Amino acid sequence: MTWEIAVGIFALIAAFIPILNVVVKVNKTLCSLEIVVKQIQECIEEQSAKNGIFYTRLSEHEIRLTKIEDHLEITPKSAWEEAWRLYFKKNFENLSKDKKEKKNGEES
Repeated sequence: MTWEIAVGIFALIAAFIPILNVVVKVNKTLCSLEIVVKQIQECIEEQSAKNGIFYTRLSEHEIRLTKIEDHLEITPKSAWEEAWRLYFKKNFENLSKDKKEKKNGEES
């Protein structure tokens, strides 16, 4: 083997080292990403199971609220109307009291 052949082999090896370095890093990154994706899938499955439980509980509460509303014969619209009526009644009573106090203060 002559020195030219030895230099050529050395040059080929030197050229493949950076390429192999990149390949190893990419492989390591892909493996770690695969592990993370598996963990995320497990978390999503776990969360889906929890959500199913919550949806079941919410639907049960909705049924119970519907029964209570039917029993009390209160519709959401009439409940809002009653709330607004009480709110305005309270505020207008305060306004009328303030006006009466002002009149009494001016007359004195």
